[in-house]
Amino acid sequence: MNFGYSNKSVIDAVRKQMSKASHVAFTDFYAEAPVKFAKRILSVLPKDYNNAFFTNSGAETIEQAMKLSRHYTKRKYFLSFFNSFHGRTYGALSL
Repeated sequence: MNFGYSNKSVIDAVRKQMSKASHVAFTDFYAEAPVKFAKRILSVLPKDYNNAFFTNSGAETIEQAMKLSRHYTKRKYFLSFFNSFHGRTYGALSL
């Protein structure tokens, strides 16, 4: 359902990928696919953007964004929306 259940080209691409790996937690061990992906992304970005960080979930992404923004801005407060879901980790739940 997440990929568009009626789009044949999407279904074919998903099937092709699933024949290689159905779930790979790249943040738990080293793998070739995320390294290649990071190199490809970084090759098209400005040279100042020379790092890539992959997470396993949206909550981990929120946590990292909070840490980076606090470090960069030196501020400690965040703006979020009421009745919104940001994840199940402590920082994400605190939003």
